[in-house]
Amino acid sequence: MKILTVFTGGTIGSTKSDGVISPDSGNSYKLLEMYSQNDKKVEFTAV
Repeated sequence: MKILTVFTGGTIGSTKSDGVISPDSGNSYKLLEMYSQNDKKVEFTAV
């Protein structure tokens, strides 16, 4: 299965640091990597 993921800087890609939540561009890709490790049938394309 192929899934296109479009990151727009929302909460799912954010990181909490010193009580402040802010976008973290690398965080979103970590989520996709973790999912891909568990389900080898999924292919993500991210923009």
